[in-house]
Amino acid sequence: MQCGVADAICDFNLVETPSKRRRQHWATLPVSSPFSRGDAWSSVVITPADYLPFHTGSNMAHFKVNQFCESCTHETLCTTHEAMRNSENVDLTRKHMAAITAAGYCLVECGGNGDCFYHSMLFIAQLFVPELYNQWQTHQRFRETVCKNLLMPEHQPTVSTMTFLDYLKVKYKHSGKGSKVSNAARLNNYVGYHKKCSRRERGQTVNGAFVENEILAAVSLQYNIIINVAHVHFPGLCVSSPDGVSAVQYDDERAQSSPFLLFCNGGHYQAIIPIQEIEILDSAAASAAFQESNLLHSKDVRKKNVSDA
Repeated sequence: MQCGVADAICDFNLVETPSKRRRQHWATLPVSSPFSRGDAWSSVVITPADYLPFHTGSNMAHFKVNQFCESCTHETLCTTHEAMRNSENVDLTRKHMAAITAAGYCLVECGGNGDCFYHSMLFIAQLFVPELYNQWQTHQRFRETVCKNLLMPEHQPTVSTMTFLDYLKVKYKHSGKGSKVSNAARLNNYVGYHKKCSRRERGQTVNGAFVENEILAAVSLQYNIIINVAHVHFPGLCVSSPDGVSAVQYDDERAQSSPFLLFCNGGHYQAIIPIQEIEILDSAAASAAFQESNLLHSKDVRKKNVSDA
């Protein structure tokens, strides 16, 4: 049996060990994975069982309701369970986590408060694309620049084969948010809303607007980069490329060579980075998240020096 990063991390995650021993284990992981990124995420597919709810009992909470059904197969559901099928039940988190492990990558928390996408992108740029990091500088500046650029036609991306203005028109058609205003007014309202890291609503400060497909497409176009997102509701990786959201597939060499790889649970973004290219700092020992689940925080990670690799 071939043993690689996947086996090492899976074994590591199952064993509770002191913080120091955890760091030592990370330091001794193999420097390469037997799986490419494309191969690892090719296993993240939606099966019929993914459309079913989980068991409600505490001892069975990690199993789908058809786990022990003799009439269901991997390809089909029995009549009873077919009637329970619902797309809202699809959650591919475990499969994405397995792909992250198999590819020799790890998940890094980079901060939130409505700016998790920008924090995660900045973190990856700081490690692997310093010229972009120097250009973006802070998550506030990064967000504001991307959104203000949308006022110029040359910085407006194609989203799902639609022009940016047409996409906004469709997106807000049934929401009541500017459905009867001009394209220019709708665009100005969109930019004004999305460029802020926080805003006041009903006397309270709330987080900035969540980043969705059109902003990923805008960042990809404006900075000529490819962004890969492992999303809990979608198989494989969702790819945003400068020439259109669906123009490049996740197993394409161009997508696999991009350092911008994120995980999204539907409400929060985190960075995904290659283990062999990072060093875990001693400060991780004080992190409860790292002690309890091996989740790294951006402040506890730095790029490995060439001499250390």
